[in-house]
Amino acid sequence: MAVFTVTNLLDNGKGSLRQAIARANSLEGTDIIKFSRNLKGSTITLTSGELSITDSVTLKGLGAEWLKISGNDSSRIFNIDDGSDQILEVLISDLTLTEGRTTGSEDFAARGGAIFNANETLTLINTSITGSTAQGASVDFYDYYNDTTWSGGGAIYNSSGNLTIINSVISGNTAKGGTSYQQYQYLYAGGSASGGGIFNATGNLSVTNSIISGNTAIGGDGELGGSGHGGGISNRGSLTVTNSIISDNTAEGSYGDGSAWGGGIEGSNITVNNSTISNNTAIGGRGRQGIRYRSIEPYAGSIGGYASGGGILGANLIVNNSTITGNTAIGGEGGRGAYGYNSSYLALAEGGDGGTGGQARGGGIGIMGISSIATISNSTISGNTVIGGNGGTGGSGALFYIDDNSYDAGDGTDGEGGSGTGGGIWAIYAHLTITNSTITQNSAQGGMGSSNGQTAGAGVITETQLSGNSTPITLTSTIIAGNTDNQDVAGTFTSGGYNLIGNGEDSTGLIDGVNHDQVGTTANPIDPLLSPLQDNGGPTLTHALLPGSPAIDAGNNDSNLISDQRGAPRVVGDAADIGALEVADQTLLGNESSNSFTGGAGNDFLEGGDGNDTLNGSKGNDGLRGGAGSDRLMGSDGNDLLIGGLERDILAGGEGADVFRFESLADSSLLSPDRIRDFNQTEGDRFQLLPTNPSTLWNAGDVTGDNLRVALEAAYADSNQSAGGSQPLGLNEAVLFNFGSRSYLSINNTISGFNPEQDLVVEVSGIVLASGDENAGVLSVSDYFV
Repeated sequence: MAVFTVTNLLDNGKGSLRQAIARANSLEGTDIIKFSRNLKGSTITLTSGELSITDSVTLKGLGAEWLKISGNDSSRIFNIDDGSDQILEVLISDLTLTEGRTTGSEDFAARGGAIFNANETLTLINTSITGSTAQGASVDFYDYYNDTTWSGGGAIYNSSGNLTIINSVISGNTAKGGTSYQQYQYLYAGGSASGGGIFNATGNLSVTNSIISGNTAIGGDGELGGSGHGGGISNRGSLTVTNSIISDNTAEGSYGDGSAWGGGIEGSNITVNNSTISNNTAIGGRGRQGIRYRSIEPYAGSIGGYASGGGILGANLIVNNSTITGNTAIGGEGGRGAYGYNSSYLALAEGGDGGTGGQARGGGIGIMGISSIATISNSTISGNTVIGGNGGTGGSGALFYIDDNSYDAGDGTDGEGGSGTGGGIWAIYAHLTITNSTITQNSAQGGMGSSNGQTAGAGVITETQLSGNSTPITLTSTIIAGNTDNQDVAGTFTSGGYNLIGNGEDSTGLIDGVNHDQVGTTANPIDPLLSPLQDNGGPTLTHALLPGSPAIDAGNNDSNLISDQRGAPRVVGDAADIGALEVADQTLLGNESSNSFTGGAGNDFLEGGDGNDTLNGSKGNDGLRGGAGSDRLMGSDGNDLLIGGLERDILAGGEGADVFRFESLADSSLLSPDRIRDFNQTEGDRFQLLPTNPSTLWNAGDVTGDNLRVALEAAYADSNQSAGGSQPLGLNEAVLFNFGSRSYLSINNTISGFNPEQDLVVEVSGIVLASGDENAGVLSVSDYFV
């Protein structure tokens, strides 16, 4: 391993970044590139094209706010590809990448304004990517099999590699489709754009503790408009978003009825945990104006572009402990009708009709895909909107001549307004299950026109368009109430019981008094008595249940959820509450300073905030969340849930069956490991890792090394103490081991080998294992993880 230091801002020559990368490429192994502190506050501007990385390397900057690399709006910044099946490992940290640009040609589509990653393993930590663009080509003829007008990944294009983003910001980037000439139709066609921030083709993408904001995917201009997919992220592989914010992104179809899909996120195989998806927008393009040819009927304007999924449009979607709020889907305006012109042919003198406004579907979430499966649990969907496109204006008529007499041929009729359906959620073909969630204050509005567009399901709507294809939504212990403009639900539903539906008249399968459901009507809607969307503790905003709410103690917990959306105990009182939030006996919320809280005798929820906090749950089944500082969490008596959060925390469950939750692997790493003082499996203590627990738990026994990192590498190399030879730790597997006088738990991520910044490391000294496990090599995951 070699270490190179960049000493100047030049783009070539000795001491330059380009030379350092070239030297690292020429050597085998993972080299390190650092930057002289003299460069603090500076920008390295590329003038010789993109930087090509063809070997494993670590680039460690001076901090994203202190050192920038600019593509000068003329080139991509990094092309990461060794041209072989060998997988490189590339880490980029503490840098800002800005003003990258890639433009398609007749041979190549535009892929990745700042970064193109082929099939390599790429990790971004504490990195910002801003102001970068992927611009599709403008070509003479459209080629279906080689569409170079398409663009993907305004900031990053990940082909088939593993892309991990931690503590980073992807903002203000754009993917824009190009234009092609359609000879057979004499119409210009706009190319589509996917992933204003990130496009993930067939790879694995993980976003943790990060912000994806203010990015845009916009279809290319043309009389046949290009579509926009995934303003923030467009995914065709596998995507996991954890403890992150996806906000203020836009997917926009262009003029010529271009459609818009997923303002924040679009794609399939998506998992969202403990995150906020807010204020994203999907906007359909305006319909094409009617075109007139001699001796044919007048052309009407075309229909406005559809807009689906203001926040998320997905198939095979999982949403846990998250808030989807303030997102909007807006259908495109219908195209204007063709103008008539003076003629002795009536058909040529008449104005064409305006086009129908585009449909808007799923303000918060749109779910589509035949046989796709989606689940929403412990989540809040609030304040999202669908607005159907307005109908296009009818074209003006001209004079019609008969025997030298002129007559007004008449204007075309304005188009109908587009429909607005599913202000909170719109689902078609998919199998959707919603559990312990709150869906409220969403709205659905039809577009204006010669007749206004229809509206349905301000909260949730399920549609069926294939004959015999019935895919009802299953609701359990969920609030859908307080949505505006029309019924809260529309379509066919299956009740799992214990739901509160404000107005269910436009649905089937939900009956008041059956399966413990509370279902209101138009004349007598049920008010769930919810607070405004606010900070009630936890990483996301929620609606609290006000005193007297019919949801209190009226739900169930058949899903065996440990906590509510915030991390507070799920069951307080006689039964679980309906919805995403459980009313605690006492809630204490800290601020940015160092807080010290002690709970009472009941089931309390204590959250420290961002300081170095001390939380003592005292008696009862308590929920303790530390926040971002170095915290001390003590559960004391009862079955407690302890969530340390970021930084180095000390966790003690006390007596009872306690759960130690880690909401991402980054919550406790080698750089700042947590310490659990009293894990006792025989008392019912358990670990929990979100979104999923490890697949296997190994016991490496005693390992040696000069330091903890070396010991971890040894445990990863041989994780089974009872088997001969080396048994390397696999992906998403966990290992317990002893090093010196201390014990540790570590969980591997989706990349082979130990990674100090990405793998979970927790000290568990004093851990009490199940009987017989001390000398075993393989332990039961269910005995140690909940």
